[in-house]
Amino acid sequence: MSDPTKLHTLYAVQNRLPNRKAIEDKKLKQSASDFEALFVQQMLKVMRQTVPQNSLFGKGHGEKLFREMLDAEYAKTISQRPNGLGIKESLMKQMDRSDRITPSQMNAGIKKAQADNNSLKSAANLPIGTVKTPSQ
Repeated sequence: MSDPTKLHTLYAVQNRLPNRKAIEDKKLKQSASDFEALFVQQMLKVMRQTVPQNSLFGKGHGEKLFREMLDAEYAKTISQRPNGLGIKESLMKQMDRSDRITPSQMNAGIKKAQADNNSLKSAANLPIGTVKTPSQ
């Protein structure tokens, strides 16, 4: 028989371990947020290039550096908003591991594709104008 104190200790240790799925979701959310911020920063950079430079302001190296830093902060702020631009949520849905195909679904799909391929091969061997009926 198992020692109840060992089982209790094992249960306590398992409950203290962080949930792996929660950690992965947190990392995924942070990565998606960082990507959205990078995207927004590049978008702002390109948008600024379309605006003509003023002869009085915007010619110095300091101004250029300030604008880049400001755009980075704008991008970070936009991506940290609950909805942002929606890129973060789309990436998270796309990358979520729970939506992936299970091995059994993949094997069933492979078998179906092989069966379809075999039926196409057998149909290709029929003479032109021949109709294959289920009894053949």
